[in-house]
Amino acid sequence: MRPTAWNQSPAHHQPEVLPIRSKQSAFYQTCKLSAACVACAYAARESHLLQGLLPAKYLLALYLLLWAASIATGIQAINVMYTWQATRSAKAMQEKLAAAQRKFMGLPPATPKPQPPLQRKPHIPAAASMQAALTPISPPQRFTPPPYSQALPSAGAALAGEYTPPGATPVSMPRPSPHSVYSSGAVATPEQMKAYLDSFTPEASPAAVAAAAAGTPPSVSPYISGGGLAGPDMALAAAMPVGVEVPRYRPSWLPRAKAAGHQVAPDLLTASTDEEVDDFLWSVLRARRDWMEVWTERLREWFSGKVLRPLVGVVQSADADANKVLAKYGHPARLPPLANLISGAENGGPAGGGTSAGHLGPGHQRDVEAVLRHAQQYGQALGGTANPAQAEDALQLVTALRRYEQVLLLLRGRRPHELLPPAPSGYIWRRVQMLAEGSCMPAYTWNGGGPWAGRSWSPDLPNDSMLMLYLFAAFIDAPGWHFDSSSAGDGSAVGGIEGSGTVGGAGATRGMPLFLGAIKPRPPPQHSAVLAYRPEKLGKGVDAILALHPAAGGGEAGAIAAPGGGTMFCFVAEGRLLALTGYNAMFHAVLSFLLYHKAKYNGALGLHYIQDDALGLAPVIEPPYPGSTAARPQSVFGSWFPPHHSKRE
Repeated sequence: MRPTAWNQSPAHHQPEVLPIRSKQSAFYQTCKLSAACVACAYAARESHLLQGLLPAKYLLALYLLLWAASIATGIQAINVMYTWQATRSAKAMQEKLAAAQRKFMGLPPATPKPQPPLQRKPHIPAAASMQAALTPISPPQRFTPPPYSQALPSAGAALAGEYTPPGATPVSMPRPSPHSVYSSGAVATPEQMKAYLDSFTPEASPAAVAAAAAGTPPSVSPYISGGGLAGPDMALAAAMPVGVEVPRYRPSWLPRAKAAGHQVAPDLLTASTDEEVDDFLWSVLRARRDWMEVWTERLREWFSGKVLRPLVGVVQSADADANKVLAKYGHPARLPPLANLISGAENGGPAGGGTSAGHLGPGHQRDVEAVLRHAQQYGQALGGTANPAQAEDALQLVTALRRYEQVLLLLRGRRPHELLPPAPSGYIWRRVQMLAEGSCMPAYTWNGGGPWAGRSWSPDLPNDSMLMLYLFAAFIDAPGWHFDSSSAGDGSAVGGIEGSGTVGGAGATRGMPLFLGAIKPRPPPQHSAVLAYRPEKLGKGVDAILALHPAAGGGEAGAIAAPGGGTMFCFVAEGRLLALTGYNAMFHAVLSFLLYHKAKYNGALGLHYIQDDALGLAPVIEPPYPGSTAARPQSVFGSWFPPHHSKRE
């Protein structure tokens, strides 16, 4: 067998070891080459001084030669610095190589690193160490306090009970017997132990014996007449150093449970001030507040024209395509009109439950979910045939059934889930119809909503700001209300993240992973989210819209103080938080989210782009027209001129 070419001449395929250039040599060589470059350039610039000495053609050749030398030396100086920068990492890697590896690669031996001298411990004999480790048991010793000032009584007198404060009743302290049992230095029997313990019990004083004989009840106060301390406290006070008081127990005037409740104050999240809003808009988003007002009006028109009115049309015609295919092949099942199904839930029927018999087949009362499953199975069986026309009808049926199912989940507040508070599906459908009227949502109420079941709006129902944020999250998951296979079934996450609730598989995302409604247990360090709660940890690589309710805090850490009882909308980016409340809080939070994705991720929102025609968000955040925003008067050479407002074309 003939060897291959690389086996015949392996020298051409062996890697070369990168030479190491020291910092000092690189600096000196760069200085020399730079000086030569500057000298050649200066000489070429001043070469006209030699016009009288050299002919024109030689002078031109010298001029070109000097400039070529200047350029060559400059390039070489840059190359020296580049090679020095490249060899820094190579040097660090070569220092980690073992001696055998360095020898195999042809490198010189590594310079041994100086090691500190070993400090040996002094040798201690085993007998001496064991003797030092053992502690002999000695009898207890009496404490003899040192004498302090002459103005104070001696500690020994206080311990003996001989000291009596002025105007106080004399109290006698027990004096231990000098012939106590522990003076012998040994306790060997139970009787000696009992005698040893009894020696610490104070004997009754003569005053106490006389009071007991007279029938006078003893006093329970630790203080005696004259303001002094009685009993052992008096002896302890005499033994304490000068200026140190006797420690006393002072009970709390509050029970422990109530006292513990007053120690920790709730961490209230308040709205950002005007200065904080201006600084966040400019430093993070490169925007101004007057621009936000123009973008808000555009966003209101976008919600009305792109989200609400198309959604009303989708709901009203969701069953038409599926029923058309089912009727073509004579299938008895029919999907009920989605508007009638939701309206039936409003009138007291089940939300997504029973429908009329005429819609579901002759003489049958079936649940709409059962009808969907039965129709999906029929569509799969129809698509398995070899007839191309039937396969095309099966694809149309499956697409229509998926659209019907996803719109039903949307009106039930579960697409995406955990973003909208629990609400009747009939209320969501009625409120969508009311907000779709007009060109800029004139019925929008940021801290309220519409009537329901014959009563006015109550906090048990979601307000319009939460409803519009929910519809925004659902729309960026399914642009144009097209529910294809790339959109999340429950809207929990959009992007190329592995795990449940994700879309497209690994590598399918265009920007950062986008979570809608909830974040999975182990999110990546960089992601985006639209949430209705405040996560415990938000890193600098996370940007999110947070919709927080006043009742969600409840006095715990993370509670909010939102004026007017509305929802507080926060935008988090680069480790900073912008808290907004009021009529335009939801619009400003959504605009901040879009502006950040436009600048940071080139307009990517999960699997879609802001520039996509299905989303139609690019015109919303275009820079305002000149003069379309309110500007302050300008001063030119001391004279004030009012701002010029131009009409939008």
